[in-house]
Amino acid sequence: MAQEEIGKKRDQTDQTSMCFQNRGLFSHHFLQARLPEWKEWKIDAELTPFRESLLSLYESKKSILPHLNEAQTELEFVQPVLDLLGYANSYIVQAPTKVGRRTNRPDYALFPDEATKDKAYTKIKNNDYTQCIGIADAKYWERELDLAKSSGRDTFTNQNPSFQIAGYLTGTRQNWGILTNGRLWRLYSTKSHLPLGNYYQVDLVQLLEEAPVGFLKYFYVFFHKQALLQVDGKSLLDRILEGSEEYTVELETNIKERAYDVVELLCRGFAADFTHDQLTDGTLKSTYDNSLTLLYRLLFVFYAEARELLPSTTNASYRENYSLQRLTHDIDEIVKKGYELSASSTQYYHYIGNLFGSINNGDPKLGVPEYNGGLFDPTEHPFLEKHAIPDAYLVRAIHQLARITDKKLGREVAVDYNTLSERHLGSIYEGLLEFKPLIAPHNLVVIKDKGSIKYAPATKHPGKKITYTKGDLYLANDKGERKTSGSYYTPEYIVNYIVSPPLTEEEV
Repeated sequence: MAQEEIGKKRDQTDQTSMCFQNRGLFSHHFLQARLPEWKEWKIDAELTPFRESLLSLYESKKSILPHLNEAQTELEFVQPVLDLLGYANSYIVQAPTKVGRRTNRPDYALFPDEATKDKAYTKIKNNDYTQCIGIADAKYWERELDLAKSSGRDTFTNQNPSFQIAGYLTGTRQNWGILTNGRLWRLYSTKSHLPLGNYYQVDLVQLLEEAPVGFLKYFYVFFHKQALLQVDGKSLLDRILEGSEEYTVELETNIKERAYDVVELLCRGFAADFTHDQLTDGTLKSTYDNSLTLLYRLLFVFYAEARELLPSTTNASYRENYSLQRLTHDIDEIVKKGYELSASSTQYYHYIGNLFGSINNGDPKLGVPEYNGGLFDPTEHPFLEKHAIPDAYLVRAIHQLARITDKKLGREVAVDYNTLSERHLGSIYEGLLEFKPLIAPHNLVVIKDKGSIKYAPATKHPGKKITYTKGDLYLANDKGERKTSGSYYTPEYIVNYIVSPPLTEEEV
């Protein structure tokens, strides 16, 4: 295995995580691969002086920042950063009003220019934010942004900052909001399908002290005033979000199509564990049902590692020795070099089996929480414990789930599972419920008939390439069709695995 090349890929992944954390707001792949092609990304001439000024500000204040309260942090650091981002004389600092224990207004109302800001003072007093381009809220240095917390450094205590910014966005009817503790800078949007849980975040200190200069674009481009200014009714952030959503639709369609082929591969792999006479209707049904379960286990792990519900970025031992991420890196090399794989060895099946066991039972040393509910429970899926899929089938199946072709870029890329929602994954599962495995009674070809893709005897279509030879396992619905678009119910226990990850004591 080319370990140096694999190491380089992992280093690139680590560097990317240094740039930003994208919690479902945008498409990770869009930000890395497509956005750099936009003219708004070509800002190298602006970036160098911006970084010099920002670094100078940080170096001059970093010794006092850990000791400042919220108001002092804003004055000494947040407001100067906003000025560097183009907001100088373009924001109103609001004296927060308090009703009960709730703060009703965000710290900053952001405007396109000073003239608009000056005209908006009267309107802002009446809670009219129609002239704003966005809002911002600031906390003391390095304050946790997802927890309610009592501290003398807060302006008001016992508030969850992420809840606050979501409430401010709703109350002001703004599309975009910035939340910062000085070090971490986040973007939230009411246009997101999950405004509270989805955000884009950069670690400013990491970008300044550890990352290459060019990585600072992930802060400058997204948080500069130019990102919120509207042109023809849309801001740059609006267009990035739209581009991300378009890619997500492409991705879901692509994964749905691939999932069919993946399940067929998994079924064939399990079927290899039986003789021809043992492949009764009952056995074929068990093979298919358990292939669906295995597919969803794999989809869950891809999703959970991408969303950091599993410790693929926080626990080096998990990432390097047990993760699906590591396995897909190895498989990339296998596919790239065209290695032939064994039709009898099942080492990769046992690898993922160990991973599934850690998820089911939890593993504190690896930082893996226990997931209850049944999806990974071996007692509920004895077929998956008794039988195994040979490497030749499983490696191809995992590769098809891990890599797709980006048509706009014209090359193969990693699937961006961070972009997909739990409902997207559910729809992939749903689309497969109408099929069943069959054994080809004779050679078959695939034909199009009145908009459907069907199977037909090869003898009736002598010019067609044979897709399945006699005795091959293939999938079809009751109409003999290969692929359709049915709508079915996704079992709730499957959705719950992704919607409701385990909570830590702090989160509770």
